[in-house]
Amino acid sequence: MPATQPIDFSAFTPGSRKPSKPQNPTYEGHVFDKWTLDNGEEFLSTVGYFEDMTIYARWIDENAQATAYTVYFD
Repeated sequence: MPATQPIDFSAFTPGSRKPSKPQNPTYEGHVFDKWTLDNGEEFLSTVGYFEDMTIYARWIDENAQATAYTVYFD
């Protein structure tokens, strides 16, 4: 699997600028879904961040079958 791509925020004043997302990476046999934070939440370039962080690429196997569930309420 491709390595994580750390972003250096040291040039930003904490919370004052919103970082831009890196280019979407490629990984053979997979489709890039989104960038996530350590806690699994989506990395948003519209949010001001206050500390250094590493973001992670989230991948979807391009051969994966989607599973649909129907939920019924009584």
